[in-house]
Amino acid sequence: MKYLVEPITKDQISEVAKTHRESYPKDHLSGSLSQKLLEKYYSLFLSNDVVSIACLNQQKNNLLGFLFFGKDLPSKISQFKQKERVELFFYFIFKPKLLLKILLKKLKHSFQHSESFVEASDIILSIAARPDTKGVGTCLMEWAFEYCRHNQIKRLGLYVTCSNLVAINFYIKSGFIITGYIKGQYYMEKQLENKT
Repeated sequence: MKYLVEPITKDQISEVAKTHRESYPKDHLSGSLSQKLLEKYYSLFLSNDVVSIACLNQQKNNLLGFLFFGKDLPSKISQFKQKERVELFFYFIFKPKLLLKILLKKLKHSFQHSESFVEASDIILSIAARPDTKGVGTCLMEWAFEYCRHNQIKRLGLYVTCSNLVAINFYIKSGFIITGYIKGQYYMEKQLENKT
């Protein structure tokens, strides 16, 4: 099946959040967030310094998956946490089991050794595809690689939770290698050859 890859629009943020909720593991922090919080989160990344693309079904033009990557993502994540701190607080307070799990995970990781590494300037924030699709993640990743080559981006990095074996295997098949570890996450990177 052929897919159409296009920039994400504000009108698609609700579908992006829904796809995220359907595809991310529930033990992943963002996989447990509400639809409303995810919409606010992804809206922050619709900017010139972040590439946001959607994979669409050509016949029906509905969103099948998405990918966000770019520069300076940690500051945008901090901005989201700061801006939504009250809503995040109440969201987790009313989910004590989830809150305890997150706090225990953070405590565990505070005792683990982290490796030092140099992070790429361009980082994948998230990639997700609806569970009932095939080849969407590969289509998005190949588009991102082509974009990077065309724009002289030599390294593309990402962070993945160590327990997310499905994602890790996908990234390895896509050419990423593990180059670091920090707080329960692997840092993975792919070297890209530029177009001449």
